[in-house]
Amino acid sequence: MSLSQSSAISTSAPLDEDILLLESSDPVDSTLLAMSQEEQDVAAEGVKKDRVQGIAKHWLENGNARPENRGGSRENEEQAAKKDMVRKHIQSFNCRASHYARRGAPGRKFLPSDLSVAKMHQMFLEQNHQQVSYSLYWSIFVYDFNLAFGHPAKDVCTSCVKFHVAINDPDLTA
Repeated sequence: MSLSQSSAISTSAPLDEDILLLESSDPVDSTLLAMSQEEQDVAAEGVKKDRVQGIAKHWLENGNARPENRGGSRENEEQAAKKDMVRKHIQSFNCRASHYARRGAPGRKFLPSDLSVAKMHQMFLEQNHQQVSYSLYWSIFVYDFNLAFGHPAKDVCTSCVKFHVAINDPDLTA
């Protein structure tokens, strides 16, 4: 419905300066709408009356505009504390660096092969009594740490294996 200002409309009531008569161009709804200038300004901007009143009230009470509250961090302190507890728990496990596989995965550390992320999460729940979801624990494990389970097969060269066997076999060390 488009509204246009009508100056040729006659009414029995005298027109005030603040009131404009608007005529609907819709043939079904040809009623006249009377709105004050303030109401028209608010309607043109798409702002509701309550919003304007709230801003005016804040201005009168504080003498300045209402601060912007949108945006900002959505993470609260409790969630950050849970993440720190998970990080400390993961760091508490003994990790081993690979000797020969550094080139393929630089900085990667290896946890014992009998562990898994699910077992570590279960141990965390038993120790801390904090409700942390598995997905949060897993995402911290994957994205914050460069860890893997088990030791790579190429971690030991053939010379080291022969030397280790020779030390542990009493028949060969005589």
